[in-house]
Amino acid sequence: MKRKTLARTAASAVIFAVICALAALSAPRQTAETQSAPWYSIVPPLLTIMLAFLTRNVLLSIAIAIITGGLLTTLPSDPASLSAILAGLRATVSYPIDTLTDIENLKILAFVPPIFAMVEIVIVSGGFKAILQKPLSLVKTKKSAQAGTALMGLIYFIDDHSNAIIVGSSMRPVTGPIRNQP
Repeated sequence: MKRKTLARTAASAVIFAVICALAALSAPRQTAETQSAPWYSIVPPLLTIMLAFLTRNVLLSIAIAIITGGLLTTLPSDPASLSAILAGLRATVSYPIDTLTDIENLKILAFVPPIFAMVEIVIVSGGFKAILQKPLSLVKTKKSAQAGTALMGLIYFIDDHSNAIIVGSSMRPVTGPIRNQP
């Protein structure tokens, strides 16, 4: 078990390093005329994904990525400076607060929980089971499960947030048995 965890961690570290190296090598040169994101802007989201797979703890992974992102806003300019570290930590605190106090973000946060509640009600009442009777009989392989999920994503598209919730919840009974096959 430990050997498998160590191998998965090492593979993730290598993948992380390769992606970062490719991003650094392919990044355009920063000049006064060009305004593009630095190559290391991929580090926080990539770190979140890698840590979520490794630790299976999404909130911890997001927290570490937020801290990393805050530090990356100031550290590259002066990595040895204590003031840069403190400014990065201030950014770590201020960015989430600014995000959570933005009215547009609050509208999204207010919209998602009722969608979750609606999906749960439909699941408990058997609505998804009824919707999936025909597609469930057609799914025999992993590819057909993927195709069915993609088709459901197109059919039930309301917006990006509710689509992920609705399609993910409704297709779980279809993709779960297929996913667990050898």
